[in-house]
Amino acid sequence: MKKLFESDKVLITTFGLLLIIGLLFFLSASLGVLASNGAKFNSIIQNQLLFGFLGSIISFIIIIRIPTTFWQKYASLLFFISLILTALVYIPGIGISHGGAVRWIDIGPVSFQPSDFLKAGVLLYLSALYSKFLNKNNIQNNKLKPINIFSLIAPAVIILGLCSLVLLFQPDTKSVVLIFLMVSVILFIVGLPYKIIISILGILIIVTTMLIMSKPYIKDRFETFLNPERDPRGSSYQLKQSLIGFGSGGLIGQGFGQSVQKFNFLPEPQGDSIFAVVGEEVGFIGSIVIIGLYLIFILRGIKLVSTLESPFGRLFFVGFFTLFAFQTFLNIGSITGLIPLTGVTLPLMSQGGTSLLITCSLFAIVVRLLYEQNKLHN
Repeated sequence: MKKLFESDKVLITTFGLLLIIGLLFFLSASLGVLASNGAKFNSIIQNQLLFGFLGSIISFIIIIRIPTTFWQKYASLLFFISLILTALVYIPGIGISHGGAVRWIDIGPVSFQPSDFLKAGVLLYLSALYSKFLNKNNIQNNKLKPINIFSLIAPAVIILGLCSLVLLFQPDTKSVVLIFLMVSVILFIVGLPYKIIISILGILIIVTTMLIMSKPYIKDRFETFLNPERDPRGSSYQLKQSLIGFGSGGLIGQGFGQSVQKFNFLPEPQGDSIFAVVGEEVGFIGSIVIIGLYLIFILRGIKLVSTLESPFGRLFFVGFFTLFAFQTFLNIGSITGLIPLTGVTLPLMSQGGTSLLITCSLFAIVVRLLYEQNKLHN
């Protein structure tokens, strides 16, 4: 067990620090909920600590012991289970609505968001599938044979279509975008010609534009980004309150737990607005330190990709750190006004027991891959 945790000390230490810091700021931000709704506070604390934090630790300890060949063998089964699980939200009595979206499944005292399982399922399935593709030596002179381009793209298109089908009507546009970005990067690593990658990105831009025009709430977010003062009590409210929080934090912050904005000003302070609470409590310097930890974790992971000999390992690493990096950027970028509001949560910090559980479980596979790689050379 000790050797498992020594697989890469920088990566594991950084992840551990982010996990602890995330828990502390989640508890601090949740005090804003306690002030207005004690029952809701008890519910989110129970879900985050028991199902999320404690469940993540147990899951990590179990998964880190499982050989990665298991995930390759059962990847397709796990993907289809996650797809069916995500589709269950449409069944009355199983799926529950929150904020106008039906994205959650309620089982007794625990509610969870199955789209997080779907992201993990897509990552495992494509990593396993394309690792077989690479193992067949379908690449010659660093270029794919033309006959194999279709066999490379077809599975990705089918998977994206299935994911879009079960997610867009919830609606959960942000999960579709995250999966699309992850799949595009994996295809690039496998060796898909850059011209096709550009075409895929072009399709993403067209689809995004169509979504903006068809979904009023997405259109409002873009208009708010272009003109933050257009509706200060409506669509611009979250961004305005977030920026007030950052401004109040100044250079060194108001002190841990001392945020004012989390009390009935910031919408969902423990959710996608949590970094605004961070900025107010630890200021510019503290925020930069935390962003630095995220960057160290992501860049270290990207650097380690080249050390892996396993095609499955390389693709899994790329997919995991792509998903983690985009989710981090979309959250911090939107809450600071650099990009339109996305509603994407901050990994390891925002409310979301399912997200925390899945992130820790996938990271356990990352550590296991490093352990198996080190074992080959010892």
